[in-house]
Amino acid sequence: MEVTGYNVYVYNSLFTTIDGKRSGYLLGPLSDGEHHIQLTLLYGDEKLESALSNTASATTDIPTITVSDIENNDVTVYTLSGAIIAQGKNATRHLPQGVYIVKSQAGFGRLNIEK
Repeated sequence: MEVTGYNVYVYNSLFTTIDGKRSGYLLGPLSDGEHHIQLTLLYGDEKLESALSNTASATTDIPTITVSDIENNDVTVYTLSGAIIAQGKNATRHLPQGVYIVKSQAGFGRLNIEK
């Protein structure tokens, strides 16, 4: 039988159904924390469903930081799509309003800039 789709379960609750022709899927939005994810296969026009897959875990918590947390530190600032937009000390000084990922010696953090 042909695979026609996938059901995605987060903590044993149906989160979404994905078309079987897709080769990838960005799961979200999810709250911060660890999530337990399982899949089932959907078969044929009747949408027969397989048993649940093994459980995969994903962690989505990136701590929130402030500009004062990273002032005068060498940092790299990324957009949410992963592009580097600023580097160095005071790299956040001229950023427009938005949400960014910042890498410093302390690790990664989520920076919200509101103007």
